[in-house]
Amino acid sequence: MHSSMQFTHSEIAQFFEVNRTTVREWQKRGMPCTTPKRHGQSAAYDIALVAYWRNLYRPHER
Repeated sequence: MHSSMQFTHSEIAQFFEVNRTTVREWQKRGMPCTTPKRHGQSAAYDIALVAYWRNLYRPHER
């Protein structure tokens, strides 16, 4: 399960219709990140991987 599109923290929040605080909490709980945040760069996420993780580990938030 791999898609080539990368999404920002804000785009992940918008896609899943949650606020950015929720996405930060997901990160703390192990949400997959395809490109970690580096000095001067934002982290990037694969929607398919995040959706898979969310369905496995956060079923009450669907």
